[in-house]
Amino acid sequence: MPRKPTLKSIKKRLDDLIQVITKETWKYCEACGANCDVGHHYYTKGSSNNLRWNMANIIPLCGKCHFSHHQKADPRIHNAVLKVRGQVWHDEMTRLQPIPFKVNMKILNELYLELCQTKVDGI
Repeated sequence: MPRKPTLKSIKKRLDDLIQVITKETWKYCEACGANCDVGHHYYTKGSSNNLRWNMANIIPLCGKCHFSHHQKADPRIHNAVLKVRGQVWHDEMTRLQPIPFKVNMKILNELYLELCQTKVDGI
């Protein structure tokens, strides 16, 4: 008998789907132009449930740039992203970041279906 999904398992499924969508949508790192390896959260997963699964908050990065950002706090990564995306995008992400997003099974399942549709339709 299959296990009943938990909030934790659905969140992981959503996080995995974000990575798939990122790699299928963007082929190149937004900071350096190398092949895209990961979808980086501009506002971290822990800092904003409202932006955790919002594709506008996801930055396509190569492994090297992602490592440099997280391990070395390299400001060039976010500077390059801001140059590409612009101040209007940054201001919108900053506006959305603190808005509460209630997480429950129903909402997460709806979000999963919405992201699956995004994957099918393209961004």
